[in-house]
Amino acid sequence: MKRRKALQNIVITSTFFASLPYCESYDFKYENLFLKKGDDFLLESISKFILPLKKNKFKTVEPRIIFLLTMLNDCFSPDEISNFLIGLDQLKLEIKKHNTNSFDYLEKKTKEKIIGNAFGSKREINFFINSIKQLSLRHFMTSENYMKKYLNYEFLPNRYFGKVPV
Repeated sequence: MKRRKALQNIVITSTFFASLPYCESYDFKYENLFLKKGDDFLLESISKFILPLKKNKFKTVEPRIIFLLTMLNDCFSPDEISNFLIGLDQLKLEIKKHNTNSFDYLEKKTKEKIIGNAFGSKREINFFINSIKQLSLRHFMTSENYMKKYLNYEFLPNRYFGKVPV
């Protein structure tokens, strides 16, 4: 009887320890993207301002900021990443001109002005804002609810209808 209980305890504890590496949070290491502390919150707030979130309506598997950072790290070339980071620094300077370090504390009209000027600019800040906009839209448009409810997309190809009158 004691051997069975000992084996049962060994199996349970080994299963627990084997599952620990899979119980990580969204703390990824990005090899190509060198962000400073707090830049991810700035990216998230800009993304939410450009395309507001409706979490209850369009649930996604991963948060938008994780999608943005993963796409930037994996899909952008080193030149694009450096332009993106230069644009991020230029945006920070624009925010500091309004006597604050946080994009969230600005008024809505000021945010609209900063983003609008960035879209019309010929500098790297334009590339930065357009990248955030495109990636935010891609994250939204590839969500399962959007594809099923609004595009009537079916994930299985060639759906079979059994008895259809001809």
